[in-house]
Parts: sequence; structure tokens; C-alpha cells
Amino acid sequence: MQKLPNLMPDHIDDSWTLPSRQGDFPGRPVLSEALLHRRRERTFLILATLFVAATAATVILGTSRVIDLNYALAAISPDLELGFSFELPFGVLAFPIALLAATLVCELYGRPRANALVGMGLVVSLGLAGLMYVADRLDGNAATFGPALALTGCLLVAHVANLVIFDRLRLLMNGRHPVLRKTISTLFAQIGGWSAFAFISYGYAVYGLGQDAAAADGIASLALGSAIYVAVIALVDLIPFAIAARTLTDYLRVGDGSEAVVVAEATYAQSAPILRGPVNLYSTGERALYTTGERRFFTEGEELSTEQR
Repeated sequence: MQKLPNLMPDHIDDSWTLPSRQGDFPGRPVLSEALLHRRRERTFLILATLFVAATAATVILGTSRVIDLNYALAAISPDLELGFSFELPFGVLAFPIALLAATLVCELYGRPRANALVGMGLVVSLGLAGLMYVADRLDGNAATFGPALALTGCLLVAHVANLVIFDRLRLLMNGRHPVLRKTISTLFAQIGGWSAFAFISYGYAVYGLGQDAAAADGIASLALGSAIYVAVIALVDLIPFAIAARTLTDYLRVGDGSEAVVVAEATYAQSAPILRGPVNLYSTGERALYTTGERRFFTEGEELSTEQR
């Protein structure tokens, strides 16, 4: 069977970063490229600011202050007794904001732009960890560098796993069900992220601090408490995520990944088969889009025909 020609640009994940491409929204006017470019870049700047600020807060605050979740649950339900203890580092309170921002960027702009955002967050985290290493050397202790290094590893693994799973599910689900995709990807990302946190923390406590068993005892409770907190918040923010994703999809004129191209009795080559009805190209990594100029041409043609009637 002859392969159909490529109707799409080579990098479809980058398509929504170009102002020349707009999703087809019935009843919505075609926006100028300048206006659409401002909307998309300003929105990305806001999401990137939230991501970097939450990432920096997570690393800076670290584990210097800890919330005892057992005590908090006992205050709410005195009869509740848990067979294990878990604690929440104060810095992890901002972690769900970074996850939400990165997931929105992946949904709206595509995986490459989200990868760049995570890479920028990694640079910020490593830079802050380096500053803490210098501060520990000057103070003569090792109170901040170890947790900062462990949280940096956690953030990297969690964000990469989140984006990989979220983007893969987007292909499998034809771009639909963003809430379900976010839930699955975030929950699985916690397993990898906090496992990396525990591994790095334990290794640094045992080998970096010279067999400090006391510092290694509370690592499991910190990792468990953090994973539970982020997972719960990830379920709570599903409604804000759904509202933001739907609103911004319309505002930025990006497609939802379920577009289909209709080719009626068209022959691509002499031996190519005739295609009838809708053909969904998203499952193959391709998506049919019209440029702004083409859509403006269609709109002007419809308006002209209406005036002639």
C-alpha cells in the first residue's frame, strides 16, 4: 500500500507555538497573527513564572521546616491511629503548582515547550543547590545542600515522568480526556519522584555525612508524607485544571487533539486509494491544520458569497 503524503508539519507538537496556526472553533473569529502571538506568549510567561517560582520555593524551603501530618490528623480525628508516621516538608507545599503549570504547558503548547520549561526548572534547582552547598561550607555544616539535592532529583524525575506519561496518553486517547490523563500521569510520577528523593537522601545521609544513621531514619516518613500530599492535591486541583485547560484552549485557539481531516474522493497519486469520510491522523502523530491565511481566505469567501446572495 502506498504511503499517504504528509499533510502536517514535521513537528506537530510545536505547531501551537506558531501564530500562523489556529484551531478551528465554530463561531469564533480568526485572530490576527500578532494578537494570537501576544496571547500565547503572555500565557506561557505566566505559566512559566508559576512553575519557576514553585520550583524555587520547593528547593529553597526544602526540609528545614516539617509539618507532622500524624499530629494534624490526630487533631481532626482523635480516634484515628496510623501504624506509621509521615511528615511533610514545608517546601513541598508549592510542588503541586509546578506540576499543574507544566501539565498545562504540555497540553496547550506541546511536549517540546514543556520539556524546555522543565529544563529551565532543573537549571534553577541546580543553581540554588549550588548556592546552598557554598553556604553550608561557609557555615561549617551540611544542613541544606543534601535536601536541596534530593528535592532537585525528585523534581526532575517527577516532571519527566509526568510529561512522558501525559503526552503518551494524549496520543492513545486522541487528545481527549485531559483530566483523566493528568490524574494518571501525576499519580505515577509521584512513585518515581519520591523514590528518587529517598534514594538520594539516604545515599547522602549515609555516605555524604559519614554514616549518619539518625539523618537517614526520617527519610521514609518525609517521602511518604510528601507523596501523599502531592497526590491528594493533584486530585483536588482537577477541577481548576479542567476549567483552565478548556478556557485557554479557546482563548489561545489551540486544538484539543481530536481534529480530523476530511478528504472526499481525492486521489493523491495515480495509484493512491480514494479516501472517503473523516480520517483521524492524530493516532499516527499527524494532525490536519489550516494556517491563519487559509482560514482567513475561507472566511472572506463565505462573507463574499453571503453578500452576493
